[in-house]
Amino acid sequence: MKLRLIDWNIGGGRHVEKSALLRFTMAETSGAIVVALQEVTPSAVPHYVALFDDGKVACSLAHRPPGPFDGGNRELGVMVGVVGAELERSSVLTNAPYPDRTLAAWFRLQDRHIHILAAHALTGVDYGRTKGDQFRALLTRLCAEELSHAPRLFALDANEPFVDAWDPAASEFAKRRGKGAALLFGADAPHGLSDALRVWLDARPNVAAELRKARPDGPLVVSHRTRTRDCRYDQCWISDDWHVEDVDYRYGAAVEAGSDHALVVVDLALVAEDLPRDAST
Repeated sequence: MKLRLIDWNIGGGRHVEKSALLRFTMAETSGAIVVALQEVTPSAVPHYVALFDDGKVACSLAHRPPGPFDGGNRELGVMVGVVGAELERSSVLTNAPYPDRTLAAWFRLQDRHIHILAAHALTGVDYGRTKGDQFRALLTRLCAEELSHAPRLFALDANEPFVDAWDPAASEFAKRRGKGAALLFGADAPHGLSDALRVWLDARPNVAAELRKARPDGPLVVSHRTRTRDCRYDQCWISDDWHVEDVDYRYGAAVEAGSDHALVVVDLALVAEDLPRDAST
């Protein structure tokens, strides 16, 4: 079974152009699709809900609506939508410091029940150690017993790592913000998920060599640019139930549409339950 996973921090404004790019990206495949969006404001919701059939989209702002005295930082929601699958249920992580920046959902693809956790990480500059607390809440969800036998997806704007090194053991996280990032994204992370880009590049050493030649100190690819450096903040992680067929960080097209983050496209095949994990359907 094939699945296209699309992850994008859409940012503010220009939602007509952004939803058009997303629609085009969705139309490229005839298979099932799951989309995870971050920074979805109340005014943005209608533009993206329209891309999905009724009942096939969920938004964290519906679970935790902004209150009358909340500031704009409580209006940056997370949305998950599916095509060619059935969205079964969704919830926010109530143990996370900002539940509205998380969304956990189950969807059914043919006879398989699949879990996706989508999130928008807090910035360490603005939120300090609260960012680490959010990462710990995400990790707790990913390690939940109910997920232990399910195919899993994790898509987010992580606002990490600080250094995206070719040797994953050499990647660095913002140390002064606690150990949450290292727990969630480090080499010894207990959730058992893998970075889809690294999985894809490991199977394509020639592609990896070209990218490494261009960026020997990382990041592996660019998904966001701060005032001082290039970053790969936008990431998709997968359980070993998936075979990675393609990964595409569409930074130029996303910026042209009005975002400051790459639109990330990951094409996957679900491994059959009765086949070895390195074989795909």
